[in-house]
Amino acid sequence: MPTLAMQSIRPIRSEADYQQARARVETIFEAAPGTSEFDELDILGTLVSAYEAQHFSIPAPAASESGLAPSDVWVFHGAGGRFTSGVFTSQSQAEQFIHQYRLTGVLTKYPVGISIYDWAIQKRLFEPKKPEQFQAGFIQRFTTASQEHYHYDPDEIG
Repeated sequence: MPTLAMQSIRPIRSEADYQQARARVETIFEAAPGTSEFDELDILGTLVSAYEAQHFSIPAPAASESGLAPSDVWVFHGAGGRFTSGVFTSQSQAEQFIHQYRLTGVLTKYPVGISIYDWAIQKRLFEPKKPEQFQAGFIQRFTTASQEHYHYDPDEIG
């Protein structure tokens, strides 16, 4: 069984320790099982997760005043990603996630229980006129700049 270089693993007690541990995790992220680097990754991952849970906790979603599920959600699409990176019940919850990991991308507010196509028609932001605007191919790609959205880039905000 491989031995672990225990002298390189220390408790995470400061932001500097945290950044150093995260950098090491990124370096050995694809370590093969059964190697000392894989064991190190397992231990560092646990330490990093514990530090993040203590220092970057994301509050639980709050119910609406009626006690029902929220009528809107905030969806974050990371730059270059093909799929959603996160769905949140508030803008502040989403921004905490974005800032924690220094992410680049777009945060958009979506109504729950209705498509953006139908929402835009209902809000009179869009009126389909051409035959192709009633077809599945158009509807499944439909987006509107009328949705509340924000662009994030950590290099632009420091």
